[in-house]
Amino acid sequence: ADLAVHSLKDLPTTEDPTTDADLPGRPIEGGTPTSGKGTGSSNSFAGRGGNARGELVEKNGGNKLSELAVEKGLRWLQRHQSSNGMWSAARYVDQCNREGLCGAIKGQKDIGSSMHDVGITGLALICYLGAGYTHKNDHPYRATVEAAIAYLVTIQQPGGVIDVAGSRRTYNHVIATLALAEAYAMTSDDALRHPVKRAIEYLQEIQ
Repeated sequence: ADLAVHSLKDLPTTEDPTTDADLPGRPIEGGTPTSGKGTGSSNSFAGRGGNARGELVEKNGGNKLSELAVEKGLRWLQRHQSSNGMWSAARYVDQCNREGLCGAIKGQKDIGSSMHDVGITGLALICYLGAGYTHKNDHPYRATVEAAIAYLVTIQQPGGVIDVAGSRRTYNHVIATLALAEAYAMTSDDALRHPVKRAIEYLQEIQ
């Protein structure tokens, strides 16, 4: 069935009913918060913010429900971010403060591997950027995005690789580089220019 023909009130009740008012993020109708200066009309990321996002969502089959789903996903990521700005594949459940949701898997083995934490952090950051949330615009996730960017920049090694000390995993580096490059492209934040440049140069060296 085409979800576009339904409204929230038409949907059956679930264990976690969500309405516009429950979500701290952008208004679902009318686009995202004002994006950073890098998201002007001539920028390839312009569709992630402002009224342009709402238009693109509708044009490509999205709707109010899909946008609410995005917001719920971002809230989940926010609740499970570590204090140092990263997301842990193996210990994300330790951050959960909602009784009964993650409690069932706490203490289980093989939840995830810490060797992929940097890559997962980059992917999580891309989720916020893709929804139009940067570290330069005002929204409830700003501290989350700022912390993630700071973590990736901080762990960058002298040779340009973005990974934890003693590791040079290409998987982690590529995703972290993509995340920082998008953050830079969306905001033109000069503080990210050098880290992104070094990360790309490292990729050129190992190709």
